[in-house]
Amino acid sequence: MEHVPVLAREAVHWMGGLNKPAVVIDATVGAGGHSSLFLEHLPVSSLLAVDADFDMLERARQRLASGAPTVSFHNMWFDEFFAQYDGFADRIFFDLGVSMYHLGLPEGGFSIKSDGALDMRLDRHRGNKTAADLVNTRSEREIADAIFAFGEERLSRRISRAIVNRRTKRPFETTGDLAGVVASVVTRGRDRSVRVRRHPATRTFQALRIWVNDELERIRRALPLAAQRLAVGGRLGVISFHSLEDRIVKQTFRALSTHDPSLPMVDVREAAHFRLLTKKPITPLDDEVRENRASRSAKLRVVERIGGEE
Repeated sequence: MEHVPVLAREAVHWMGGLNKPAVVIDATVGAGGHSSLFLEHLPVSSLLAVDADFDMLERARQRLASGAPTVSFHNMWFDEFFAQYDGFADRIFFDLGVSMYHLGLPEGGFSIKSDGALDMRLDRHRGNKTAADLVNTRSEREIADAIFAFGEERLSRRISRAIVNRRTKRPFETTGDLAGVVASVVTRGRDRSVRVRRHPATRTFQALRIWVNDELERIRRALPLAAQRLAVGGRLGVISFHSLEDRIVKQTFRALSTHDPSLPMVDVREAAHFRLLTKKPITPLDDEVRENRASRSAKLRVVERIGGEE
């Protein structure tokens, strides 16, 4: 299934405003949807395409290789990239969503609808632990805490207990196996008067994906580092898809654009050098939501560097 870039018009608008050839970093390039728009509409002199998934990066390579004077491809997580990047960029962009390619890939283990290996790694070419490893080996408390913290699932303790009880009989191997156990718990615990359209295991699957890939900590590490690599006049834009991601983006951008010492993720000495451009997050218009339901929860926030040394 083709991945349609969300907030495409808005991303081009807020990443625009350039009056000179620009260095652009797409920190989550995926299949290259947003980057192809940047190459088409912005005066890009150099594009750095970053993605943890080797297969997705190859898709982007095919799509973008001839689109700019210089395009380079970097197979690494965005926090790893910005920890070693020593240049300056005019535009840095993150789309934190999981692509339709991943969701439609049974062997990736992301989809509740397609039964496949319980993997969930976004960088499957590395030797990191899979979702199966976590649910089959971690303690009941660890699993419950992760499901509650990363999935905001109020039935996390019951779900964790059911997972641990089931794995004593046989280990979890597939997404369908886990989804069935979780659904049996959530369906019993749900208020029957509340109509819920999504699958009862959705929150648990989100939590496991975040846990497997250490997604929230990577975002916390990457955003301040990325902001430090902006040239004066440069902009950092982030599209998030759920409240946990958006909270990190909102707090980091607030810390960058104020002198509030209670926000520790950014050096306060840097705070005077940034301006928040989006007082409220930019959300999709009704026509986009109708055409692409995956966009309905998307939020775009943008901060601009207005001073400081490069």
